[in-house]
Amino acid sequence: MAIKGTASRRIHYAHIAEDGKPGASAMPPRLWTDYPDGYSFKSGIAGEGARIDVVLMPNSKSPGEYISYYCKENHLKTEARKPGDGVSNTWWGMMDGSFTLIATKILLAQQAFIRNLIAGHIIMTDDDGNEIFVAADGKVLCNTGVFKNVQVSGDITAGDPDGKHIHLDPEDKAIRIFDAAGNECATIDGSSYTSTSVLPAAPLTLTVDPIGRQTLSVDATKTDLTVKKSAAATNLTAQVAQPGKIKVTLNAQLSLTPAPTVNGQRTTGNGQLEMSDTAVPQRNAIAALYCVIDTLDSAGTKTLRSTRVCVMSLTPWFNPDGTISGDTTGGDRTFTVAVPAGRHRISLSLEASGCTSSASYTLNLAQIVQDSFMSRHFANGFALTRDTLSYLLALYESGAFKLMLGGDLYIDKVKQPRVVYAARVTDSGTASVKQFVASATPTFSRLTDTGQYRFVFPASCGLTADNTFVTATGYGDIVGGGSHPVKATVKTLTAASGALTIDIWISDDDTPNYGGFYLEVKKY
Repeated sequence: MAIKGTASRRIHYAHIAEDGKPGASAMPPRLWTDYPDGYSFKSGIAGEGARIDVVLMPNSKSPGEYISYYCKENHLKTEARKPGDGVSNTWWGMMDGSFTLIATKILLAQQAFIRNLIAGHIIMTDDDGNEIFVAADGKVLCNTGVFKNVQVSGDITAGDPDGKHIHLDPEDKAIRIFDAAGNECATIDGSSYTSTSVLPAAPLTLTVDPIGRQTLSVDATKTDLTVKKSAAATNLTAQVAQPGKIKVTLNAQLSLTPAPTVNGQRTTGNGQLEMSDTAVPQRNAIAALYCVIDTLDSAGTKTLRSTRVCVMSLTPWFNPDGTISGDTTGGDRTFTVAVPAGRHRISLSLEASGCTSSASYTLNLAQIVQDSFMSRHFANGFALTRDTLSYLLALYESGAFKLMLGGDLYIDKVKQPRVVYAARVTDSGTASVKQFVASATPTFSRLTDTGQYRFVFPASCGLTADNTFVTATGYGDIVGGGSHPVKATVKTLTAASGALTIDIWISDDDTPNYGGFYLEVKKY
């Protein structure tokens, strides 16, 4: 058989099965020169590797054509056994001659190598006769397969086109989700917003007042050596509409001079301590410059929360002769403090003990960097928002993307609980609560019944005795001390008028005692 065109140099193994039984496998034709010397040609003899090798030889009478030969006898490749001259020999048989056109109604073949194929109807089946691939009537159906490096032009539908499916619509920049009845139940419309919608809002820069270099000083050299705090020299008030951060940048310098005392201790030359009848500097002197950010009530008069950041601190320098010298440090500082929504006050303060100290600073920048979110509601109730129980919230923090999921979250089809409250109760005679998570703040009380505490969650939390899971763990000692571990027990969960009351019972033995504990409340 003469073949026109360039011969393929790739090896493709094609295995043929006839009546369900393994049969000979014909190799795609390759040039004789592609086979290495000593290559073992096979003729498809049963039990000797059911494979038939086919080689191509150039047709000297018609340049650009190749003549096909099939292996008749198993043998190793040598130059003496090369096929050629358009005839058969002991080792090779020439395949049927070249035909310009073959027209037939039915063609049955175990295997075919076709350079160019034009077909109106193609069906590929598996061993059970199931249609795997069908190309017919201008449509292609593929029931299984792996596609790599695929570029698709036009719409994409995944699922049942008449039932539950997802439709990707590049033209409208949309993702459409359909339910089992084929009704559109959700649409993510990318044409109405871009990725910039979830970028942080531009920072709000506060006006610094007073402007320029400011100085603080403190004197803590009195006999009692109590800590002295200076008045705040900078007082900025800012309103934050939603949770975010306040960023502060300043340049500061701090110095101290330790105060003398009588009959103090000093270090001798060999590093030992000795008592001195003369005045020597205080060894416990320290000074620190703080940035204080207070969260205020709506009127701006009451402090609800206060956060202190140590900008820089300083202790005196100890000389080899045992004396102590003052010291100075300084530099640029930048830091951020997370704050809730509300009104905030920014101030600087200097604290010292056992020394005189001074600090100078320039508040270069004060900004409010708010967390931002993308909000979008859809007709079916699905939403991208931050103020409902059905939300997906996208956040950026310091340039890094974060994602918070709200509403019901399922992992491996198991609905996950939502932590609505977490806190630690301490009791040293008077009980106090430190809240870690508080979607809604409950009322807290220490009951007159020994060892009992009560949390009452309002109806807005949606907590019931059936959907609430409470964990209580003992913490610290019981009031008055004790030698046994503190045990915390959920005594009762009582729902009334929409509110949920949780009573916790504390003991370290058979008798209830007041004491500390951790509490976590989850909603299912």
